[in-house]
Amino acid sequence: MKKPAKSDPKKRKGLIIVNTGDGKGKSTASFGLALRAAGNKMNVFIMQFMKGPWKAGERKALKELSDYVEYKAMGDGFTWDTENPEQDKKTAREAFDIAKEKLMSGKYQMVILDEINYVLD
Repeated sequence: MKKPAKSDPKKRKGLIIVNTGDGKGKSTASFGLALRAAGNKMNVFIMQFMKGPWKAGERKALKELSDYVEYKAMGDGFTWDTENPEQDKKTAREAFDIAKEKLMSGKYQMVILDEINYVLD
């Protein structure tokens, strides 16, 4: 991770964006914001709660931005297809703990919690 661009801490304001709904576009919107932030030399952490071992195209692209973007995917896929709900809950808790640690670290100017709405449900 590189050092972020300097900014006046007194002028910093937090912002929460929630993308929800059926269909495509929620993750895409988040990754667009991550790309913009990385382009502005901001550190980004992305947690995908449910993607698991899938070889998503965005993972390959994010590796190219690893100076500014840290990416982690956990889980085995969508919970409505699960064969082990207890393991899914355990993995979700672990992912949430990691995300909370990253959020509280102060190291990142942007934290994306992709698919967290399914985990909280």
